[in-house]
Amino acid sequence: MWVTYVLECFLIFSVHNVWGYIENVKTSGCESCALRLTCRHFDSIIAVLEATFESLEVETANETLPSIFPRIHPRTALNKRCSGVSYCSFILTKDCPGADKWGLGNLTVNYACVAARRITRHCNKEIILPSPETIGVSQGFVHNPGYPKFYLGKQRCQWKIQAPPLQRITVTIFDISLVGDPNREDCSDLLEVSDSGQTLYSTCEQQEPPIQVTSLGDTLDITLHPSPTESLLPRRGVLFYYTAVGCPTPSAPKDGYLVYRNDTAAEYSCCIGYAFPDIKKRRRIIKCLGHKWDVSIPLPNCDNTTLVIEENNSGLVSSKDLLLRKMAVEYNFREIVAPIVLIVMLFLLNGIALFVIYKYRQRKPVDATEDELGSLPITNTREEVET
Repeated sequence: MWVTYVLECFLIFSVHNVWGYIENVKTSGCESCALRLTCRHFDSIIAVLEATFESLEVETANETLPSIFPRIHPRTALNKRCSGVSYCSFILTKDCPGADKWGLGNLTVNYACVAARRITRHCNKEIILPSPETIGVSQGFVHNPGYPKFYLGKQRCQWKIQAPPLQRITVTIFDISLVGDPNREDCSDLLEVSDSGQTLYSTCEQQEPPIQVTSLGDTLDITLHPSPTESLLPRRGVLFYYTAVGCPTPSAPKDGYLVYRNDTAAEYSCCIGYAFPDIKKRRRIIKCLGHKWDVSIPLPNCDNTTLVIEENNSGLVSSKDLLLRKMAVEYNFREIVAPIVLIVMLFLLNGIALFVIYKYRQRKPVDATEDELGSLPITNTREEVET
C-alpha cells in the first residue's frame, strides 16, 4: 500500500495596510490525508480559491483515470467544510463524494486568510475604492450576514462598489450556496451582478472555475435576492472577491504630451529639444499591470538639459538615440530650413527681375533722345553759322 504523506507548504503574500491583510496560503497532501487549513489570526476567515487533484496512476493505468471530477467538485466540498471559518480539516476521499474512485493522487488547495477588516459583512453597503496612487491596490471580500451558517430572507441584500474614474471592477464568486434547485432554469433565490441597471450575470449555483465578472464602467451592483417568504434560510449564502482593474491616465509631464492610451499601455513624448531625465529619451511607453502602472506616478517633467549631457557624454547616447536625433535633424531641415531657403531664393529672383526691368526702362528714354537728335539737318545748320 502506498505510504501516505502530508506536505504543507505555505507561500505567503500579505497585503498590509490600515485596512487589514489578505494572506494567500497553499497546502497539499494525498487523497486520504487530512489537510489542515488554518489562519494565523482568529479573526480571519478562509476563502477557498482553487483545488486541483494530480493522479499518481496516469503512467500505470491511464485508462482508469476519470476525465472529470466527481459529481461534487473538491472545491465545492471544501467550501462546505472550510469557507468562512479560521480552521478546518479536510480528507478528500471522505468529504468529497465520489473522490475515492480517483485512486492514488495528490490534492493541492490554494486558499486565502482574510482579515476581518478586509471583509464587508453587512447588507446595503457602498464600497468606495480609493485611488491606487494613494494606498495601492483596492481589494476585499464580501459575504452576507450569517455566512457560512445561514442567510436572511424576505429582503434583498445589495452591495454597490465604486471604483476611481477610468478604472473598472472585477468580481470573483468563490462560494454560493442558496436554497433552490440548480437544475431549474429559474432560481427561487439568486445572486445578480449588474452595471447601471444592465444585468451582467445571475446564478444560484456554484461554477468551476469560479466565475469572474468585470464591470463596463466604474460602478458595479451585486444583489442577493432571497426568498420573499422565509426569514432565515439554512444555506451559507455568498462569498465573493472584488478588486479594481485598469489604470487611471497619468497627467502629461511639463513640456510633454500624451501620444495615445489604451487598456494596457500609454505613450508619452517630450517636446522637441526635451527628454525624460531618468531615461534620457523623448518617448516613453508605460504599461498597465492590472491596477497600476509599471513606473512611478506622476511622470517626471521633461528636461532640456538632458540632451546637453548626452552630447557631452557619448557613453550615454545609444545608437537608437543617435538615429532619432538624425531623423529629428532631417525633419527640421525638411520642414523648416528648406522652405525658408526656397522663400529667400524666390525673393532674390524677384529682386533680380525687378532690377533688370528698372535698368531696361532707364535705357529706353536715352535711346529715344538719340533717335530724335539723329533726325535733325546738321549740315544746313553749319552753313548758316558760317554765313
